[in-house]
Amino acid sequence: MADRMSELEVEERPDPSSRRANLLSWGIGVVVGIFLASWLAMIILLGGSDSEPGPAPDVATTTPGAAIETVTVTATEFAFAVEPTEVPAGDVEFVLRNDGVVFHNLEIVGPDGELVPGLLLEAEAGQEDGGSVQLDSASYLLICSVPGHREAGMEAPFTVAP
Repeated sequence: MADRMSELEVEERPDPSSRRANLLSWGIGVVVGIFLASWLAMIILLGGSDSEPGPAPDVATTTPGAAIETVTVTATEFAFAVEPTEVPAGDVEFVLRNDGVVFHNLEIVGPDGELVPGLLLEAEAGQEDGGSVQLDSASYLLICSVPGHREAGMEAPFTVAP
C-alpha cells in the first residue's frame, strides 16, 4: 500500500519544469500584450498617418516688427518668372511654384558667385515650396540647379536694394 501511495503522490504532483514553462509563457504573453497596447495607444494619441512626412520647414531668424518681403518664383520648362524682381535688404521669403511638368528647384547665387547658404527650395510638378533667408544689398542670380536646367535657361537676375 505504501508503494501505491507514493505512486499516487507522484501522479498528483505537477512537474516543476512544466509549471515554470507555463509561468514563463504567461509572463512573455503579458509583456508582449502590454507592449502592443502601449504601441497602439501611442499611435492613436500621436495621430499616426500613412502619408510620408513633408520636408522640414525652413527656419529663419527675423527681427520683431520687421516686414518680410515675399518673392514668388514660378518655374516652367525652362524658365523662371520672378515677382517682384527687387526687394529691400533683410529677411526675404521665397515661394517656388512649379507650373512645369518636371521637378525643379531654386537656389540663389550671391555676388561672389557662390550659392547662398540656407535656401534650397524643391517642388515636383504642380507643387510649391517656400522658405526664407537673410539677404544683404547686392545683385543675385536665382537658379534651378537640377542638372541641365540652368544651362537651358532657368536663371533670373534678382536685386536686393539697400
